[in-house]
Amino acid sequence: MLWRKVKAVLRALWLGEALTAALRRNREAADALDAVVKEMLKQ
Repeated sequence: MLWRKVKAVLRALWLGEALTAALRRNREAADALDAVVKEMLKQ
């Protein structure tokens, strides 16, 4: 019973880490795209 709870917690932490990493990558991509759009609008 305890082992199952530990595994569930570890999986939740792992998913949280994966989600955080994905969001960070998406934010970096969004920032890069924003910079490109601003450059295009300047010209």
